[in-house]
Amino acid sequence: MGAIEALEGLFSFLLKLIDHVESHVVTENLFAAGDHVVLTGRTQGRVVGSDATFDMPIVHLWTLREPRSSLSSPTSTRPRCSTPLSR
Repeated sequence: MGAIEALEGLFSFLLKLIDHVESHVVTENLFAAGDHVVLTGRTQGRVVGSDATFDMPIVHLWTLREPRSSLSSPTSTRPRCSTPLSR
């Protein structure tokens, strides 16, 4: 998925996500440093239309700068998660 920029990118990502998975984020750590916010935790849930479940570590990095913000989610589990979302 790569970096998500601006509100439109976030909405597009979330719409794809909710079509394919039912999940929730478990926040383990939340850090603020300057114009960056880092969240570490886990995403847990199931794939829509199957019995497949998942529980994988996540890292989200938000860069908050006017006039736009961006979200990057560098995780080692991204390739298995992104495949259903690329359709």
